[in-house]
Formats: sequence, C-alpha cells, structure tokens
Amino acid sequence: MIPQLKFQQHEGKLIFSGNTPLLQVAEPKLIKQILVKDFHIFSDRNSVSKSKEHPIVGKMLAELQGEDWKRVRSITTPIFTSGKMRKMYPMVRQSVEGFMNTLSEYAKDKHEINAKNMYGCLTMDVIANCAFATKINAFKDPNNAFVVNGRDVFKVPDNINDESDRYEEHHINQGEEELEIEKKILSIKQSNKFITEDEMIGQGFIVFIAGYETTATTLSFCSYELALNPDVQQKLYKEVMSSMDTNGEIDYEVLTKLPFLDAVIAETLRLHSPVVKISKIAAQDYKLGNTGITVFKGQVVEIPVHAIHHSEDFYPNPKKFIPDRFLPEN
Repeated sequence: MIPQLKFQQHEGKLIFSGNTPLLQVAEPKLIKQILVKDFHIFSDRNSVSKSKEHPIVGKMLAELQGEDWKRVRSITTPIFTSGKMRKMYPMVRQSVEGFMNTLSEYAKDKHEINAKNMYGCLTMDVIANCAFATKINAFKDPNNAFVVNGRDVFKVPDNINDESDRYEEHHINQGEEELEIEKKILSIKQSNKFITEDEMIGQGFIVFIAGYETTATTLSFCSYELALNPDVQQKLYKEVMSSMDTNGEIDYEVLTKLPFLDAVIAETLRLHSPVVKISKIAAQDYKLGNTGITVFKGQVVEIPVHAIHHSEDFYPNPKKFIPDRFLPEN
C-alpha cells in the first residue's frame, strides 16, 4: 500500500523510491539553506543498504547518524585543517615524484599507459603514505599487499554502495558562513569526545574508500578533457610553470591559490561528478523557505547533483568543458 503523501501541493518535483515519496530540490538558494544554514536538521544521510549492520562498515562516518555522527565528525574534522594538509604536502610530493618517474619511463619507450590504473596507483600511494604511514611504491610493486587488498575492497559484493552519495564529503572551499555554522554544529562537550576502536578502524576504511576511486577517476577525466582541449591545457601549463621556484618546486601556499588549476578541477567535477545525488533525512518537520512546502520528520530530500551540473539554466553550454566559468571573476 502506498503511504499517504504528506507533502503539500507545490510546483517542485515529487518522485518515489519504491513506494516512498522523495522531494527533489534543485533551487540553489534552497539547497544552501538545507546543506548549510539548516544543516543541523539534515545531517543524517538516507541509507537503503544493510551496511549499518556491519561491525566496521556501520561505524564509518557516512553511515553514522544523530549524536554518534556528530561526535565522530567533531573528532575527525581536524584531520583536514590547512595546517595538517601543509604537513602532508612533502609526502604527497614523494608520491608524485614516483608517479612522474614512472611516466618518464613510459614516455622514453613510447609505451601506452592506462591512465586510470596509473592515477589509481598515485592515489593509493598518497593514501598509504599520509593516512597509514606506509610506503608501498605502488608504481613499482603492483603485488604489494596494500595495493592488492586495497583494490580488492572494490570487488567485494557487499551492498554498501546503494546510496549515490555514500562516501561523498565536503569538497568545496568553505566560506566564513559555512565554517561558522559547522563550528556550531560540531560544538560538543569535551566529555563526549571519545571514539571506539571499531570507529577508528571504520574511519580508516572510509579514508581509503572515499579517497581512492573518486580521486583516480577525477584525475583520469581531467586528463581526458585536457587532451581534448589543448588550449585549456596550454593555459594551465603556463600557470603551473610560472608558479615554480628556482628549484622547480611549487610552494604549498602558492599551489592552493592557483585560480585556473582550481577552475580546471572544478569544471572536471561538474562534468564528471563522482556523486549523482545527495539524499538527506529531515530530523524534524521543516518548512522549505517560502515555497509553502513542509517536509515532515523522517522524510527524504534529494539534491540531483548530476542534473544541476548539466542544466542549461545554471551552466550555459553544459556539455562543453569551460573552466573559465569557475574563475573568481565569474
């Protein structure tokens, strides 16, 4: 029996997942209201898998809800501060050097490469080095236990990928408003700041899952788009080369502020987003702006990421790779 619809009549889009009504929201102002201003009401993700029953997978941040999510999130957030990222930078450079040396060997012998596999090795090398303090030299040793078991993670027939945004986290450069709201949301008593061993293992697992496949895929698509758009490639090359010091290195602070590099990555993520949609559960009855729509407690709001990214309303010529649309002046 289809449950009675609790959504009020409106011009928005009401769809179903099975016999469960979902509300899709694609208006930017409303999306910001849901994901930023009123995020405390929509912090829980919609789960359609049985992963929460797993003793480790169920403890990953993306699977936790309510106070457990808030507690673990407040502990793990400081891992990715600018200071921590700056300290990781030399280790990332070590992995990049191994990557470049391997590419040079291929170029010298004029061998073809599998870009996705190469970027997968790079990503795995960085994660192993920075997150697990393990040097694996993924480019030279494809049979390394870390490499083999890491790739096997994605072959496991476990139903933990049902939700499209399951391992998506914040990829935007957050402004003052977002940071202030996050600070309030994650403000918890010091006595509540604890994490269990299974939760620690779970967060280690999600660091690998969330970072490996998504990053390798994004870098592969970026290379693909640059190959198809040599003018963009040349513009990016000039920006990078002009940012190098006398030793041929790029300072961390300089790298994080290269506008065209940032724009190229942003446009790659727009065209080839690893996230198709984001689904959130209302923690309480919620009036959606001035739309006259009430989302009731426990009901799901979906944000159709792919559709928004490919909409002519938001991005003219949406099928075309145009990084300039993400430059600061635009």
